[in-house]
Amino acid sequence: MTAEELFFHHMLDRMQEFKNAKYRYVHYTSASVLLSILEKKEIWLRHTTLMNDYQEIERGIQAVTGYFGPKQEKSTPFWEALDECFEGVSNEIKSRYDFSLSDLRNNTFVMSFSAHRDSEDNIGRLSMWRAYAPKDGIALVLHPSVFYREENKLNVFSYPALYWSDIEIQRRFSQTVDLFINNKEYISTLDFNTVVELVLEMLVSFALCLKHPGFAEELEMRIVYRPNHRASSTIVESVEIIGTTPQIIHKIPLTTNMNTDLNSILDRVILGPSRSIVEVSDAILHVMNKVGIPDAAKKIFLSDIPLRT
Repeated sequence: MTAEELFFHHMLDRMQEFKNAKYRYVHYTSASVLLSILEKKEIWLRHTTLMNDYQEIERGIQAVTGYFGPKQEKSTPFWEALDECFEGVSNEIKSRYDFSLSDLRNNTFVMSFSAHRDSEDNIGRLSMWRAYAPKDGIALVLHPSVFYREENKLNVFSYPALYWSDIEIQRRFSQTVDLFINNKEYISTLDFNTVVELVLEMLVSFALCLKHPGFAEELEMRIVYRPNHRASSTIVESVEIIGTTPQIIHKIPLTTNMNTDLNSILDRVILGPSRSIVEVSDAILHVMNKVGIPDAAKKIFLSDIPLRT
C-alpha cells in the first residue's frame, strides 16, 4: 500500500483504465478558438460555474458533505480510524475542509478534454460536435503523455471525471471507509500534518471528479488550476469576454520550457461538420504553417458526418 493507492485509489483506477485503452485527449471548440490557441500559444482555463454542466463541482461537494460531513453516521468509522492513528486529526481535517469550500467553489478554473478513441480519428464524436462545437467546430487532439507527467511545473493537475450515480457514490465512499479502517497501521507510519493534507486532497478530489452520470459518454479528463491553493508564477490571470460574458480566465503558455509546446503534444486537428469546411481547413492550415507546426497538412482531418449545420 502506498499513500497514492490509499488516498487517491478512485483516480488511479480511472487513470489506469484510460491508459490501458491508450486514449488520447481531445478538446472540442470552435475554429476561431483554435486559431487563437495557435497564434497566441496559450490555452485558457475558465471558472467552473461557466461550464456546460451547471452543477459543476457542486454535485461533488454535496456528495462529500452528505457522506463525510458533520453528523453523518456513515462516516463515523472513517473519522474514528483516523483519530486512532492521530488524536484530534479528524477535527483538524473537517475544520480545514469546511474553510476551503468557499475557495473551491469560487476560485477553481478548468479546461475539459474528452478521451479520444482510435475509431474517432477521422470523424470525431457526434454528441461532442453537437454540444461543444455545433458551427465551424474543431477537435484538438493531444498526445496523452502531457496528462500523465510526474513533474508539474505549472501547478495544474489532471482529474478524470467519475460518473457515479447516487447509489454508486454511497457504495464507493463506503469502500473508502473500509480501506482506511483496514490500513490504520500504514496510516500510523505517516505524520499528523501529512495525513491532514492527504485526506483534504482526497475529499477535494472527490468534489472535483464527481459528475452527473448523464455526461458519462464524454469520458472527461480535466485539467484544474486553483490559484489560491497552489499558485503558478507562469500562468497569467486575465479578464476576457467570451461570447458576451466578461470573466476571469487563467492562461497556460504552450512553450517548450513548460513541456506544453504544441509541436510536441499535438496529434491532429479534426474539423467538424460545416458548410464552410474547405475554407475553414485552408485557414487553419495557413496558421499552422505560419506558427511552425511540422507536417501541418498531415495533421488536419475533415469529418464527413452528414450533420446539417
